[in-house]
Amino acid sequence: MDLGVLAGLAMACLAVAPSADAPEPAPDPKTGWDAAGIPLVNFTTDRGMGYGLYAAVFHHGAKGAGPRPYQTSVGGQFYQTTEGYAYHKLLVDMFDAFGTDMRLDVRAGYESWDSAWYFGQGNQTPRLELDETPDNFYESEVKSFWWITNVRVPLSGPFDLFAGVTLRSAEVGVFPGSRLDLERPTGHEGGRYHLATVGTIYDTRDAEPTPNRGVFSEVSLRAAHSWLG
Repeated sequence: MDLGVLAGLAMACLAVAPSADAPEPAPDPKTGWDAAGIPLVNFTTDRGMGYGLYAAVFHHGAKGAGPRPYQTSVGGQFYQTTEGYAYHKLLVDMFDAFGTDMRLDVRAGYESWDSAWYFGQGNQTPRLELDETPDNFYESEVKSFWWITNVRVPLSGPFDLFAGVTLRSAEVGVFPGSRLDLERPTGHEGGRYHLATVGTIYDTRDAEPTPNRGVFSEVSLRAAHSWLG
């Protein structure tokens, strides 16, 4: 092959090769519905083998969600262990909720311990020696339901105003003779817990929920009182 042919092939390659500086075409936006799921498996010496599943569906809209990760997501988790612990939850996240520019976030769940730990109040509480510790001395049973609702309202640029309400109900089973039974701290009998929150969010993340740069900060005021229920 002579030099003329080689030069012609080189020029042809240069003509069809893409420029290194040329921007890649933007991918087509996701539209309609999408779904994802992941199995949950772990093991701890306290709770035994844990197993479950988290799954979610996402609605991107007819034209895509733009810079947002989705328009609406609904997710659910089932998680259980062989040693009596359970953690199940439901999550709903809506942009432009109900035709407004507000973002609505709702989380609800159930948690159950058949042996929740209680070692006393403060870091200086002494522990009994292992061979002197009665059965269930540091344990109690706890069952808890909760509902958390947050609403975000855009203010200006990266600033949002948000408000929320947390509703929680806990049932505590106190073992006779346990440390919880001996000390009986505030809340040992369980009951209802209602919390109101209001604050401001500063959010400059470039992508949610996997940003490469940016800041997410919150300043808020929280109050729990009997007049909340």
